[in-house]
Amino acid sequence: MMQGYSAAYSRCVRAAALALLAGLILFLSHAATRPLAWGDHFWQVRAGLEILETGVLPEREAWSYTAAGVRWNNHEWGYEVLAAAWWRAAGWGGVRLAVWAGVCLPLALLGWRWRRAGLPVAVAGATAVALAAMYKINPAPQLAGFGLGIAGWVWFARADLLDRPWRLAGLGGFCLVWGNLSAECLSWIALLLCSQAGPVIGRIRAGAAGRRGVAGLGLALALCLVNPPQSSILEYALVGTAINREVNTEFSH
Repeated sequence: MMQGYSAAYSRCVRAAALALLAGLILFLSHAATRPLAWGDHFWQVRAGLEILETGVLPEREAWSYTAAGVRWNNHEWGYEVLAAAWWRAAGWGGVRLAVWAGVCLPLALLGWRWRRAGLPVAVAGATAVALAAMYKINPAPQLAGFGLGIAGWVWFARADLLDRPWRLAGLGGFCLVWGNLSAECLSWIALLLCSQAGPVIGRIRAGAAGRRGVAGLGLALALCLVNPPQSSILEYALVGTAINREVNTEFSH
């Protein structure tokens, strides 16, 4: 009798998890395909088009009357180029599709990572992450950061990271790319360092031979700071941008 009750309970939990999964997919589909009525995506596509057409990054603001001529630290130039190229190829409908894929695929990867805990746990966890990341479900650099953050965590937040030179090399390339897409890379790096605190401390105590992995980790993470001179993510993280200050002052009244 207890076995029958347990089996029925398991079926109910699984059915509830499947219903939650269906609701999550519908919710994400609605959120990703709603009208593009707000956000920075229009000017980001325009900026990307100008970079593609001229082959150079803009150094000064040339669009607005509130900040005309102000130095522009365009720290999201890589995202702008990708967004503009995709818009050229697929239009705004393709942009909405990219938003849907940019949210659903990382969540599927996260659910796959949690699969050993069972379907209910995987679906519930992915739903919680989706709700916490609601503000990222729009065509913006934060969407790229959402996917990269999850993928990077799955691939690189491992106990044996310092023992795998090939994985450290991959981490370096990953940071180099993300560092030219969005300054969010710096926040993710801080989280990764927290996850590696134990192995790093152990390597430092082990002596010179054990410090090679720590040096490799530091070099890989530092590659996120390899940016064009007018697009430093470190400068943006520390002092913001002059354009934001000028525009905010103009409209503060």
